[in-house]
Amino acid sequence: QATPDPITINGYAGSIIDANADATTLVIACTAASCSIATPYTVTQGPSTFYMSQAVSSKTLGAGATVTITQDCKLTASNTATAVCKEWERAKISWDGKQTTTTASTVTTVTGTEIYSNTLVVTGGVEKLRAPRATESV
Repeated sequence: QATPDPITINGYAGSIIDANADATTLVIACTAASCSIATPYTVTQGPSTFYMSQAVSSKTLGAGATVTITQDCKLTASNTATAVCKEWERAKISWDGKQTTTTASTVTTVTGTEIYSNTLVVTGGVEKLRAPRATESV
């Protein structure tokens, strides 16, 4: 299976909020009249990491819900690129003064051509790439 050709993600733009030697963090927002992915959401990406978190809230007829979706991937670049990703969802629902929370998670491993990037237009924060912060040594 061939790696898909990179495409430009139309209707979305990113703004860099942090950059260091390990990764760059962006806030991604919808720039079109309508988007299929709720925004804004945060992505942190570097040679060995990909992290995305997004929260969506809704309230109707006195009932409210907030769903948070998170994906945390650790990447290795050996002879065969591998990403081990943990995805989890957390739903918090409130109604009539009561509240409940539920979570679900899964771990997925992808390799080779299943790992690829697309192009995102960056409209702010590019200057942070010229002077990235140092990373902390432990």
